[in-house]
Amino acid sequence: MRRRLLIACAACAVALLGSSVLAQARGQARQRQANMPVAQVPVALLDSTCKLSPAQKQKIQDIQTKLTEDLKALRPARGAQPDPGAAQKRRDLTQAAVTEINNVLTPEQREAIRQTMPLLQALRTATIPLPVVADLKLTDEQKKQMLQIVADVREKLRGLPAAERRAKMREGMADARKKLEDLLTEDQKAVIKKYREQNRDRARRNRP
Repeated sequence: MRRRLLIACAACAVALLGSSVLAQARGQARQRQANMPVAQVPVALLDSTCKLSPAQKQKIQDIQTKLTEDLKALRPARGAQPDPGAAQKRRDLTQAAVTEINNVLTPEQREAIRQTMPLLQALRTATIPLPVVADLKLTDEQKKQMLQIVADVREKLRGLPAAERRAKMREGMADARKKLEDLLTEDQKAVIKKYREQNRDRARRNRP
């Protein structure tokens, strides 16, 4: 009887420990996913979100520049076989940059950026380049409607079976992109168009 009790207690302990570890791992995964975009958000946009000091701007710019160079170094040379571990290395480099950036920010700044991330995801859905977001001067009403459009699409996809959800994803995102673009004024569209044209010209000049 005593032996059975000990076995039962041990089993419960293992189960509780397993649940705790699993919950912690999931929490860390969610945190990494939520923080990941910070390393890719332009400094000007971060500044418009949480007002960075000159020293913070320089530190974050240096971190992002180094990340860009490190990620570029992982690209295989022309004709070479890709590194099978490159994807994990990219994740590790990005997460390291995120940690460094978060260490530069104050708790209040981190919270302001965290609250802005859903909007940035919505803008990405509309393929709006992040470097121009600060120049668009979006109104609060535009931001609210953009978030709602993306939320509606996700809600429609949520209850579908995996295979059907994948099939509907492209259609839903295309519809959301059109609605998001329709929310922009002509002046805002002109800002985006100018940026894209300048970016294309820059890419042509840098092409070997």
